[in-house]
Amino acid sequence: MFGELWKRQLVEDITSSKFLINFVIILASVIGFSLLFLGHFQSLEESYSKNTNANDQLLSESSKELVRLLSAPLEFGMKPGPFLFISDGYEEKIPKGLVFRPKGYTPDIKETTGLKKASSPDLSVFYSTDLTFIVQFLLSFFAVLLAFDAFTSEKEKGTLRLVYSNPVKRGHLVLAKYMSALLAIGLPLLLGLIIGLILLSLSSVVPISSGFISGLSLFFIISLLYLSVFVLIGLLLSAFSHNSKNSLVLCLLVWIFLVVILPKSSGLFLNLKRFDVPTEQEIEERVRKVEREVWNRHSHEDWMTRSGQDASTKLNVAVSNEEQRARQEVYDLYLRKKIGAVRILQSVNFISPSSLFEYSASALAGTGLFHFEHLWKQVTQYRRDFLNFFMAEDRKDDQSDHLYFHPDYLSRRPVDFNRIPKFEEKDIKTGERLKDAAKYLVLLGLYNIFLLILVFNKFQKYDVR
Repeated sequence: MFGELWKRQLVEDITSSKFLINFVIILASVIGFSLLFLGHFQSLEESYSKNTNANDQLLSESSKELVRLLSAPLEFGMKPGPFLFISDGYEEKIPKGLVFRPKGYTPDIKETTGLKKASSPDLSVFYSTDLTFIVQFLLSFFAVLLAFDAFTSEKEKGTLRLVYSNPVKRGHLVLAKYMSALLAIGLPLLLGLIIGLILLSLSSVVPISSGFISGLSLFFIISLLYLSVFVLIGLLLSAFSHNSKNSLVLCLLVWIFLVVILPKSSGLFLNLKRFDVPTEQEIEERVRKVEREVWNRHSHEDWMTRSGQDASTKLNVAVSNEEQRARQEVYDLYLRKKIGAVRILQSVNFISPSSLFEYSASALAGTGLFHFEHLWKQVTQYRRDFLNFFMAEDRKDDQSDHLYFHPDYLSRRPVDFNRIPKFEEKDIKTGERLKDAAKYLVLLGLYNIFLLILVFNKFQKYDVR
């Protein structure tokens, strides 16, 4: 009996005008976004390549004298990859990149807002050229529209009472409508993903690998889990209502609240003073303050050692190193505050299925905040490798005093450009991405279970007359 109910409902869903309109709009949206992504990705690649070439040119010019490597500021942006097609991972508070500025023994690593994700105007405040946006807003809206009159329309037409004149379990009817609606919304998404993948593979702009195809398949599963929430919401509100008009109004209000209002309004919590992130100007003022504090602490010692050049030099080296470490701690604190602010927002947004889907898709794609944290770790390791190389080369020069606080005390010999460490960002491993996405997927799964129980319980008491 369940099979007959499911086939009947599926035929009714896929032959309805709602499904046909949704099918065309979803396909057109995915294809359109795929074409937009090609241009967007190409601009990202060009920007990233330009930045990489500028770093290499700077290192090449600095290689004429070893000491000049300590005055070569390098900029590292997040490396674009094909997974941006799945999720751009946009977060307003995520830095655009990092500046590696060698300055003595302990180089600075600080956030920069100078590196942009694209040379075109940044419209990511309004939309993102990724699949997450389409599923998060467009498909969730269609999922609600497919299910809002699941019970009310049949009650209004009198078919619900006719169905229950036969020995039909109410749970079977709920499952039939749920599976049919999910399949009806999943089919156009699957076809759109296949067409989008074909379009990307036909171009030479985006590199397609088996890992990317696997990621796209996982994204489809995550999308179904997310869309299932809105199908169940439509079924639940249909079971609460006795006519389709009321059910439609309730569904639209709930959709607007969960998808539009809730994810944005929770960001108001970050406006509280305790969550404030310092501005770049405030950070620079703090840096100058800690520099003065370090030198003031040692001003008396420095005065007492001026009669002895060696002792004074050693003290200058020690104080200079302390000053630079204190400065780096300020920059690190700034970055941790930015990341912490976004993490707080994510923890507040866990009650929104829309936000959970966005975070899980971003983690799966390895973009956004997850990407930036990995970039920061790799740049920090690069700092160590760069300094180890510099000190090893400096020790080879007998004319150098090997004191890393002033260029007059360091080697001025040329160095082979090919031997200078170059920064190359490593891709995030699949296991790390899945591990980060798992916590959001578990919450989405719990959302589904909770709503499914509510739908079953409510429909058991539904008046079919």
